[in-house]
Amino acid sequence: MLYQKILSGETPYFVATGALCSFPEHRHADIELHYCIHGTVKIMIDKSIYQMRAGEIALISPMSSHAIPDDYAEERAVITVMVGAAFLKRHFAFF
Repeated sequence: MLYQKILSGETPYFVATGALCSFPEHRHADIELHYCIHGTVKIMIDKSIYQMRAGEIALISPMSSHAIPDDYAEERAVITVMVGAAFLKRHFAFF
């Protein structure tokens, strides 16, 4: 699983493009960004649900609870970027 490389420090970030399918509620120490290229996406962050449209971005801070509800009803495209601690340590001296 690519995400595990972020946790182990092997990879400082992860970038993917796709439909952003449903995902259960979870939390982690990484920073997560979702940029909606096409269509709409519902995303739950700390129990609040947001509707992202094309051109909008969601920023999920470390340890925030988040999920992608199972509501895939239309074609959509999303860029997902996850930034791990290895990236932050490499570029910021105070980490």
